[in-house]
Order: sequence, then C-alpha cells, then structure tokens
Amino acid sequence: MDVEWRCTWDVKMRFLELADMLRSLNVYDNDTREAIHEEVRSLPGYPREYDPDRDEIQIVTTTLRRIQ
Repeated sequence: MDVEWRCTWDVKMRFLELADMLRSLNVYDNDTREAIHEEVRSLPGYPREYDPDRDEIQIVTTTLRRIQ
C-alpha cells in the first residue's frame, strides 16, 4: 500500500541524504543504522501509519508560503 508523505523540499532532501547514508553503511553497523532510522522517523510529517513490511512511502513535496 502506498503511504503519502507530504513534506517540504528541505525535509525531502534530508530524507534522501539519510537514505544515502543507510545505503553506504556496513551491514553489521546496527547501532548507526538504528540511529539513522530514528532520525528519519523524527522528520516533520513522517507518516506514523507507515509499516515497512507492507507499505511504500510516496514523497509529495509541498511549498509553504507565509501569507502577509
């Protein structure tokens, strides 16, 4: 099932940076891997209903504007 994650460009770029870090880790570096996963889960708007065993996150980049 697809889960939509609506986030800003900055959040998306941070997520992609963290994903690259995960891909480059040694498979035995579980402590660092868990720390990175925790940082991803703490990003603004991260979908709490996401289940990694059955879902795929679809990132939707939004633009926030300040109305004056």
